[in-house]
Amino acid sequence: MKSKQEIITLIFTFAITAGVVGSFGYYLITSNSLKIPAKSTEPTVVSTDINPLEPQKLESILVLKNAHTAAVEMVKFFPDSKFLVSASDDLTLKLWDLANAVPTKTLIGHSDQVLALAIKRDGSLIYSGSKDRNILIWSRNSPDSKPITILKGHRDFIQTIAVSPDEKTLASASYDKTVKLWDLAVGKEKATLTGHSDIVLTVAFNPVNGTIASGGVDKSIKLWNPQTGKIVRTLQGHTSDVNALIFTKDGQSLISASRDNTIKIWNLNTGEVVRTLLGHTGEIFTIALSPDGLKLASGGRDKLVRVWDLATNREIFNGVGHTDWIYGLDFSPDGKTLASASVDKSIRLWKIP
Repeated sequence: MKSKQEIITLIFTFAITAGVVGSFGYYLITSNSLKIPAKSTEPTVVSTDINPLEPQKLESILVLKNAHTAAVEMVKFFPDSKFLVSASDDLTLKLWDLANAVPTKTLIGHSDQVLALAIKRDGSLIYSGSKDRNILIWSRNSPDSKPITILKGHRDFIQTIAVSPDEKTLASASYDKTVKLWDLAVGKEKATLTGHSDIVLTVAFNPVNGTIASGGVDKSIKLWNPQTGKIVRTLQGHTSDVNALIFTKDGQSLISASRDNTIKIWNLNTGEVVRTLLGHTGEIFTIALSPDGLKLASGGRDKLVRVWDLATNREIFNGVGHTDWIYGLDFSPDGKTLASASVDKSIRLWKIP
């Protein structure tokens, strides 16, 4: 665990080259513009060495400024790592060609803010959830920009959606205090999970056995048997809303992020917290796991992208650039890039060393 001194954020100046494409702008940031002075025992001396205990600065390699006309809620990479999809409060989703920094398609169908996003593993289908209470399913390669399926059933906003490991089931977390399970083969609801006493903000599937985890405003995390729809365990430890959940690749641990400014790592065999990651100075809205399972990214109210080494539980990188809260994060499948989505209407891509 770091001391307050160890988590003081260093501020750097980036030399940027700006360009404009269409109605939005982007920046390409040169790698040689980043210079990192280390701490020194002599205040008048600046060393070029990097203190290994201080998080290094992430290099921002692309900024899609004004990617949407309102807050960007979520981003997801497609399998080739060259394209991504974004969801926004402007009621739309956009597909992006990252090499050219341009949107290739805008998906229109929701009647309110788009809060939730997921994609099929092969990238052929896109799933979105909204304040309009509906889940829309889109074909990435469809010649038009309309949804192919609409799932209706929630009585309030849909905050998060997740796809099961076998891709046969979609789970949705809602302000109506429930988690719903949907049969993707027939496009119908197959179960409603009830047990939370307040808004459900997040839902995730265990990649190994398909166990479902959910969390929300009641500060608890619930683990569900997907076959019976019954709660198998309730995890207590956060002191405020549970905003995001993700399982480790081996399925043995669960990682949670909260409004209490902390990230907790849970041993699923014992139900105990094995580590609390401290560093954020505000509510944490989003977390993402690297493809190799070794790094965790987090973002929230403090406007910083933070990357943690899960072997040492230490913050190893952070990214400065967003001017408002960070709502969404996703690692590219090749593990080389991290995408972030913000209330500042931008999408940033960060180079992962």
